Amino acid sequence: MYRDLLAGYIAGSSGTLIGYPLDILKTRVQLNKNLSVGFTKIAKEILQKEGIFAFYKGMAAPFISAGLINSLLFSGYTLTLKELQNNKKSEKDFKTIEGTNPNNIKFFEIKKKIKFK
Repeated sequence: MYRDLLAGYIAGSSGTLIGYPLDILKTRVQLNKNLSVGFTKIAKEILQKEGIFAFYKGMAAPFISAGLINSLLFSGYTLTLKELQNNKKSEKDFKTIEGTNPNNIKFFEIKKKIKFK
């Protein structure tokens, strides 16, 4: 259980650590009025004018929350698998367990709403 929580936290945090600078670049490209300017030119400008840490401004909250959300997803998935393996009963019982799984579509919709507010 603790391994799943740790693995989920590391996965979520790592994804944010890698993806956040790319998101900063994407946002700067979209805000730029000159349509011919690409990612590499904007990345160079950010590095020259603001330094490397400009790519990570405001990353603390997404870094922590992505880790927490993914740790819940990993542990929920593992618990669901264990429950399914322990209770090899009818298809009806599997549907009940499936509805309690945090990896279903409703959980992702909530995650999106929290992320984009």
